[in-house]
Amino acid sequence: MRWLSSAHNPLCRPADRIEAAALVILSVLFLIAVPLASWAGARTYQGAHRDAAVAAATHHRVVGVLVTDAPGPYAVMGVAMPALAIARWPAPAGIGSTDGAGGAGAGGTTRTGYVRAVAGSPAGTRVTVWTDGTGQRVNPPATEASAVAKGVGVGVLAVGAAGTALAGCHLLLRRFLDRGRLAAWDAEWARVAPQWRR
Repeated sequence: MRWLSSAHNPLCRPADRIEAAALVILSVLFLIAVPLASWAGARTYQGAHRDAAVAAATHHRVVGVLVTDAPGPYAVMGVAMPALAIARWPAPAGIGSTDGAGGAGAGGTTRTGYVRAVAGSPAGTRVTVWTDGTGQRVNPPATEASAVAKGVGVGVLAVGAAGTALAGCHLLLRRFLDRGRLAAWDAEWARVAPQWRR
């Protein structure tokens, strides 16, 4: 805490005292931001965990069949892209068919839509499809690991954002004070320089 003790030095300039006080305030604000970031991360985790639990209870995994060939593997800017193909899967009983094909699902009806498949898979390949209560395709339920990752990510980002903002405030203040210090130094030098030339 050298910068804090130097503020009480009789040789310390007003600008130095202002900077020392600002550092104390910014440090306190950062210490306050840390528990707030932890709270935000915890709330994010709780929400993600609750959503995952609801999805796990309402989403169902069924077996579908590709009705078209999945395209071969390809990449965009070096990133492998998932292959999408049309598949047909059974719909719950009482839900009408959406493809007019009269498929033979558990309820006598089917759903048809695009699903992810292994690149190059031929038509007729079995695929896993996650559906909701109406048979519509949905994303797989989130895992506990993903909920934890979201919570930790929000907490870390919040702490980083707070630290970056406070550090930026300190740099701006220091730049402003340094201008004053240089101006005071120039004025003092202009006052004593003629005496040194004698």
